[in-house]
Amino acid sequence: MKRYLLLVIAILGIFAISVIGQDMMSEMTVSTTHVETHPSQGDVTIIEDGHAMLVTNEDGLFAHMVTDNLEDGHVYTFWVVIVNNPEACEAFPCTAPEIINNSDALESEVTWGDSMIYYDGVEPKFNAYVPVGDVHEPWIGNGLTNPTGAEIHLVVNDHGEFIPEMTADMLGTYRGGCTDDSLPGLFPEAATSDGEAGPNTCRLIQDAIFKQ
Repeated sequence: MKRYLLLVIAILGIFAISVIGQDMMSEMTVSTTHVETHPSQGDVTIIEDGHAMLVTNEDGLFAHMVTDNLEDGHVYTFWVVIVNNPEACEAFPCTAPEIINNSDALESEVTWGDSMIYYDGVEPKFNAYVPVGDVHEPWIGNGLTNPTGAEIHLVVNDHGEFIPEMTADMLGTYRGGCTDDSLPGLFPEAATSDGEAGPNTCRLIQDAIFKQ
């Protein structure tokens, strides 16, 4: 626990210096939650050694996740799902069908946050910063407009075993390295055409959800 508190302090310091630049620490909101298995994989269970943190202010958000139960030699991408208007959701947390199919009302968005090739012995952690406004390669196009009030989902996607010749696609896109049949039909073309297809099976395996 002491190590985790020190990490939180360090991250807040970096966020304050690099993002805010002024004495606005009092305006930050810090939230923590557990990491759990993604509902697409069946019954949801908590990842025992996982934890996630969200830091927000009017300029944007910073997300941090430490997790477990990843497979040796697999590639993982980390996605930030934003619901700028969570009051329009019919359920809590907002469901994937709502986020994608009712994006106008929810003002929802999805963007890439981080990635890694996991090997045994490496701490599986992800970090992402999303500034207010337009996001990098959006799935929908609504951006981040309500950083301090949005519902945020942090999602880990498993791209299967690392394929060296597909490094950039596997680490930087949603589709990279995976068969099209393994991609959820619900997702928009901006996701399912993002990167080159490959022989592996993609799976959304874990998430952490913040309701501010």
